[in-house]
Amino acid sequence: MSERTSRELDGYLDRMRESGDFDSQGFFTVAGLRAVGKLARFLLEKESDWVLKFVQCACAADCPELRIKQTRVATQFHFTLPYAVQLTDFERSLIQAKNTTEQPGLEDLTAALRAVGLGQKRNWVAKLNTPSKETLISCSEGKVSAEQTQSESDHGPGTMITVGVSYPRGQSGKVAGLIRFGEAVQSEHETLRERARCCPIPLYMDGVRLDDLTTDTLRIGLENKSFLGISGTPDSGPSALRVPEGILRVESFQIEDRFADPAPFYAPHIEPRSSVTSLQCWYFNFTTSRENLHKSGFFFQAVPTPSRVFLIRRGVVVGCRYFGLRHPISVDIYLRADNLKSDLTGLRVDITDTEMQIAGDEILGSGEFLQGLSQVLRNHNPRPLKQQMLLYGSLGALGLMSPFFALKAVAGTVSTLMLANSARNHRKVVSECVRQLEDFRAWLSTKRPSASSADPSPNAHLPSEAPNTFEK
Repeated sequence: MSERTSRELDGYLDRMRESGDFDSQGFFTVAGLRAVGKLARFLLEKESDWVLKFVQCACAADCPELRIKQTRVATQFHFTLPYAVQLTDFERSLIQAKNTTEQPGLEDLTAALRAVGLGQKRNWVAKLNTPSKETLISCSEGKVSAEQTQSESDHGPGTMITVGVSYPRGQSGKVAGLIRFGEAVQSEHETLRERARCCPIPLYMDGVRLDDLTTDTLRIGLENKSFLGISGTPDSGPSALRVPEGILRVESFQIEDRFADPAPFYAPHIEPRSSVTSLQCWYFNFTTSRENLHKSGFFFQAVPTPSRVFLIRRGVVVGCRYFGLRHPISVDIYLRADNLKSDLTGLRVDITDTEMQIAGDEILGSGEFLQGLSQVLRNHNPRPLKQQMLLYGSLGALGLMSPFFALKAVAGTVSTLMLANSARNHRKVVSECVRQLEDFRAWLSTKRPSASSADPSPNAHLPSEAPNTFEK
């Protein structure tokens, strides 16, 4: 999305907010209160869920990419649908919520705009550009109007769509391009980060890719979560899950500090845009602390953590359920849910024992991957953590700039010792990770016979008492 287009959307929305209306010779107008009464059952559960419908729209239509940008005024979307969208089609989908297989994704697009415009009374502007026409559709105070103009565009076939949705009155957006102040801008950002990481098409948020399956390592207190790797069995069937294109490969292994989003370390046979039965993201969970106030040193402890099963529908997490298994080596398993029955919003699917058994069988078949991961870690030469490299390296650099030789010597020595100590501590964590991997593999070897059992829920597959939740 160009800066000019982004500024134009913000300008439209600013004028709508100031005047309370939008001057347009409309082709159609929807009375907001009446429409909400008729379409109430199609409104979304959480106010920030509407951003996920844009992701589902782009995935259903298999768009080349989806770009999202948050500004001072609005959250903006830019993507291209592979077919032409006429104003009558848009109107029918917006008012009647009519599903059509000839225009996949259009229903998701209008569901998002209906929820945020008619349900939350937030203003929005949408520009639909085809090779021959430009359509400007606006929603102000729950009333929708539109106008069309003839145009010549060189963007190729299909419909280029740009949407801007203003933040609620009294709330700020993204200030100075850096800080998110308002409740809406923060919740929408977190919703995308938590539930759109497995998007099969390129997904960008303020220029940063989200379709990378990375996870936040800051948990609670000093608890850490290291992203060890991704595994999956190649599959070309109708229930296969497409691998996100944003998965990054890291040549050297780093257990990042708790303020970073680590990329997967080990991902053999996983190629972007390929298809797998499931994606399995493996983690090592541990905590660091100062257990003895009278003795300095590095203390850490492995933390047993439950593994989880996620269902993905059109690039969005629509269901989550926990295994009863708790171990410092945990795994998040992603399964495709496009063929499963969802609720009316398309954002929730209940995970049954069938999906749990499929996920359990995937875990039981992961022994070869874990063996390879363990072997690579054994041969790894740990380095200091990134944060400590920056801290102690900067300290040493500043000391070397001093005109006094004694200060240079002290700063250089202290910096070297601290970096060496950091590497030694890192080595302890990696060694413990290898030990926990071997323990997990030993557990798998005792459970493999249950994979062919007639019991659909063997002990290793039992979920916790809180299934089907989106809690991260």
